[in-house]
Order: sequence, then structure tokens, then C-alpha cells
Amino acid sequence: MNRARLLTAGPVAILAAVSIGAIPVHAATIDVPGNFPTIQGAISAAATGDTVVVEPGTYFENIDFKGKLITVRSAQGAGVTTIDGRGVAPVVNFSNAETTAAVLQGFTLQHGNGTASFIYAGGGIHIYNASPTVQNNVVTANQACASGNGIDVSFSSAVIRDNTITGNSIAGCSGNWGGGIRVGGAASAQIIPTRSPTTPPTSEAGSPCSLRAPRP
Repeated sequence: MNRARLLTAGPVAILAAVSIGAIPVHAATIDVPGNFPTIQGAISAAATGDTVVVEPGTYFENIDFKGKLITVRSAQGAGVTTIDGRGVAPVVNFSNAETTAAVLQGFTLQHGNGTASFIYAGGGIHIYNASPTVQNNVVTANQACASGNGIDVSFSSAVIRDNTITGNSIAGCSGNWGGGIRVGGAASAQIIPTRSPTTPPTSEAGSPCSLRAPRP
């Protein structure tokens, strides 16, 4: 009798295990500061496909996507949601092979600094060997020494769409490349209606946009 019950129970248990394994895992929405007090904390907890939604306010931090294919967006837009880099590093870093599925959207990014750890480039957003989507942001009041005071894009096929880049500056150098944005290295980055409302000087150094790549 006991043996008969065991024989019939086996397939049922196996079927249950298969059924449980087939349950789809749904992407999560993580709220800042509702679920986590910091944006970086929410990014660290997120899994592929998740969305981090940031409520209005000013967040004093420097964030790194760390290779995660997630969306980090503001709840109400760049006009009321700011990430302040405190002058210690780029406000946002992408350097872990992120693809266009890694999305940054709807922030004012200010007071970032392209320090030595980031090749003195990309005070607002530093992109290196990664290809994120960056859209609907205001990149302002950042600084770098070597290049890309606002945004620096190297060896990347990033999509930079509908951003405003303004008021970024050179720090610690007599000249650099791309006062607003620089794109360099072998890449196919797309810069789509992005505004850099600064009158360009007569040379490339320090101009609003610099495009530099190795010759074929």
C-alpha cells in the first residue's frame, strides 16, 4: 500500500516541479526613496528588465549601472529630479558593457567631475566600452580635464537622444576635446536632437561637440 502511494506520488511531484519552474518571472519596479533611499542602492538590488523610478528631489550621489540592463528614470522629469555628483566623480558611469537596454532618462545631472579614475573624461556622464540609451536629461555644471566635460563616449554605440547639454567646463587643463560632448574610439554612437546651446569657438578643442575616431 505504501509502495503504491510512492509510485503514484513520484510523477505528481515531478509535474509540480516542472510547473513551478515554468512560472514566468516579471520585471519589478523599484521606487526611490520608497523602496531604497538611494538610486545606487536600487540599482544594486535590481535585476535585468527592472525599472528604477526616482521621485522628485535632489540626490547627492554618483551612480554606476554596473553592467545591469535596467531602466533608471525619474517619475516627473528633469525639471524636478536632480542627481548631484558633488564634484567627486562623474555623475553617471557606464563602463561594464551595458547595451541600449540600459536606459537613463529624465534627470538633471550636475556637479560631476571626470577624475583620474575615469581618464579625466565625462564629468556628467562617462561611457566607456558600453552602449546605453541616454535620453531626456539635462547635463549641466559638470567639469573634466581631458574630454567630454558634459558627456564622454568612447568605444560605444550608445544612443544619446533629446538631451540638453549646457554650462559644462574645463578643469585643470589648458585645453580639451568636446566642451559639451565628445565621441571617440571605434564606435557608432548616435547623437539624436541633443542641444548644446553654446557658441562654438574656432577650434575643436573645447567646442560643444567633438567627434574623434581612429583612421581606417
